[in-house]
Amino acid sequence: RRIALAERESLSLHEIGERRVDRLLGEEWHDLIDALPGRKAELLARSVRDLLADCTVTLPVLLERGEDLSIHFWFGLVDGLRLKLAAGMVDDYRRWCRDSRFDWYPRLQAAAQHWQTVAAILTGVWQDEGVPGVEGLLADDRLVFR
Repeated sequence: RRIALAERESLSLHEIGERRVDRLLGEEWHDLIDALPGRKAELLARSVRDLLADCTVTLPVLLERGEDLSIHFWFGLVDGLRLKLAAGMVDDYRRWCRDSRFDWYPRLQAAAQHWQTVAAILTGVWQDEGVPGVEGLLADDRLVFR
């Protein structure tokens, strides 16, 4: 029960982050998501938005509150495409696990900036090349936060 209550707060923080990110990315982003239903490219776009939301709201708030278990839980759920995209964040998490004095904030700011740039890349490629162009980005190393 305690875990469920704690993670409900994390989910609420994520939703707040998504609302902020949606405003930041604008209508073009929504048009992009609508154009990609049921495709790997949609998973990519949604992963980028989720990572941006979590780097701007969820993880900083959990860190401020000292919610270490929720941070462990968050990283325990990072898999698949998000794991590939967030390689540097996972490395940072491992550093933090070894050294609790590790300063997350500059890295989270860098990650948030990275995801915002990746969102701009996705939007630009979608406008220029359509869905095939976005799908082509799935193997692009520029998308990975290191």
